[in-house]
Amino acid sequence: MNIDDMDFSQLGLLNASQQIMSPTFGQLRADHNISKLIDDFDFEDALIKLAGLLYEEELHSNLVTTETMIHQLFLSQRGQKVMNAVEIGRLFDGIHSTYIGSWEDPAEDTMVGVANSIKGSYMFLNGLWESSCFYTQIFIDLIDEMPDNKPFSGIKKSVRAILILSNESICRKSLKRYQKGSD
Repeated sequence: MNIDDMDFSQLGLLNASQQIMSPTFGQLRADHNISKLIDDFDFEDALIKLAGLLYEEELHSNLVTTETMIHQLFLSQRGQKVMNAVEIGRLFDGIHSTYIGSWEDPAEDTMVGVANSIKGSYMFLNGLWESSCFYTQIFIDLIDEMPDNKPFSGIKKSVRAILILSNESICRKSLKRYQKGSD
């Protein structure tokens, strides 16, 4: 095949399909009028409510949508309105009805992972990342092997604080280690 003989009339469609496969969050916001669904809410209130969705077993298969909701919140115009269940549902449906919804699949992995440290075991939400338990454990092992002097002591304390918060939030929600989400 010779490049001079190739038909590039469909190149625009190819470019469009590539953009659909990896758009930015700003493009999603603009292309699907997400701003109408998420702007003008109190940021902290909305963040707490949307992050809470990540702990719901019934929504584990919808992590792409729920995490996108949180990402869109960071792009939103801040306001004073308090987000209620109806508005959360409207936002969920609005994002889920885009190509984001087609990226979801049944929960195949565990919802709650566990990492072990010399200071104890810590539960965390696996999220979307495949093999997150494996890579989190490698990271924790690296942190454990750091010296206890500066500047490493501050890093170790910060990581342990995050792990303790993660573990406590999962315990308060009564989730169990290696628990699967609902399909």
